[in-house]
Amino acid sequence: MRKIGLPNNRISSLHQLKKKLETSSLLVIFVAEKHTADRYFNEYLEVSRKLLTLDDVEFAYIFPSDFGNDLGNLERITKQAFYKEFEFGIRVYRRGSLADIKDMNRWSLATEGSVSATDIENFIFRSTFVGDGPDFIREANSENMMKFFSQNQPGLLLFYNSDLVKAEDKRTLNALESLEKVFDDISGRIIVAKVDMKTMIASKLA
Repeated sequence: MRKIGLPNNRISSLHQLKKKLETSSLLVIFVAEKHTADRYFNEYLEVSRKLLTLDDVEFAYIFPSDFGNDLGNLERITKQAFYKEFEFGIRVYRRGSLADIKDMNRWSLATEGSVSATDIENFIFRSTFVGDGPDFIREANSENMMKFFSQNQPGLLLFYNSDLVKAEDKRTLNALESLEKVFDDISGRIIVAKVDMKTMIASKLA
């Protein structure tokens, strides 16, 4: 995917957002009104530059006033307590879908009442560490694990045997299914990945 530099990647309509998601499986957007955007935009810009290693993630920004009355589900951000307190929001669109979203909230902050560049970075990294589909959870490989260990993030790795999955072993399938169910709740706090024990990366991690 060819990335557009963040300062030039302004999305001005719902139609434009939908078109963007046709080519971006992971899209991060900064949302704020023009007169308040500068308060945290520099931190967002700094984080976007730091996370250039995330080659599957694109960064953009939005001024809600550009959308008029056609905000779609973006309106949810502007009504959240986090947005009202800090006058900005960050949303991650995952897997190229308008419905698959993760919004930054108060639980994303290390210190209540204060937003830091580290808070923004951690939220974005954790929220974009998802699988391409059909599974939410990323399958561990050398590239994913290099990204994981480069960020010094807490993580959960589920080791499983792919042969048992093929054989429809109930305990293995139940473990994977249980992780899928809680993934959305914990993915904003820690990194989650699954590791096939028959792969080379499993032996390296062990």
